[in-house]
Amino acid sequence: MQLKPIRLRKIADEIIAQIEEQVIEGYLRPGSRLPSERELAETLGVSRGAVREALTALEMMGIVDVKSGEGTFIRETTNDSKIQALSLILLLEKDAFRDILEVRKILEVACAELAAQKASLEQLDKIARCLEEMKQELEQGKFSLGPDMQFHYCIAEASGNSLLLRLMNTISGNVRLVLRRTWPRRFTSLEEGMVIFNEHRKILEALFSRAPGLAGRYMEEHLNRVAQALEENEKWKEEIAQAQQPYKEAVD
Repeated sequence: MQLKPIRLRKIADEIIAQIEEQVIEGYLRPGSRLPSERELAETLGVSRGAVREALTALEMMGIVDVKSGEGTFIRETTNDSKIQALSLILLLEKDAFRDILEVRKILEVACAELAAQKASLEQLDKIARCLEEMKQELEQGKFSLGPDMQFHYCIAEASGNSLLLRLMNTISGNVRLVLRRTWPRRFTSLEEGMVIFNEHRKILEALFSRAPGLAGRYMEEHLNRVAQALEENEKWKEEIAQAQQPYKEAVD
């Protein structure tokens, strides 16, 4: 018998794992509609905030589609699975997370530039609401990963390029899976939250001004600073190795 140490996981991680298991076992099929946030929260005995965080992660991983006014659905099978498989393989390679961060930067700069040109007012308002949610958290003395990642996802969505959005779903999904485990030890301070909030605000202002060059530049500066902060932390390699371990064990 081979037993593995039990690891404590965030509630959102547990929700993600349960939904992924239901998909793998065939109980949830492409096109299946998930219960509402309220119903999921009551069934699982968790807060709606934890459910919302899990659904946001699943959407960015390309597992579900969240349709305004309709609900959340298991995404139809597409070639995205090939991209996801490649991204997961890269994630397991030594030092590949740095490469993924670089690819993410290239994609997000392009998304910001395109969104400044093509985003509708409705899409810009959606991005602005993400920033407002971050502001409300900061005013309450909190700072979490959810509104930050949703801000970036909405910009990718506003780029109007479906392939770019699919690539962003995959890359950002894997980035999020790792950062969720390193984020609490790095970016929980309100000071860091305010820095990120102000960087996001500059990006948003460039989008509303329809200034592609500025939007791309501010996005690049933001992601460069975050990557540098990660690199300068002496525990970076150890934490990334710990974050990668669950996926390596799953492959093994």
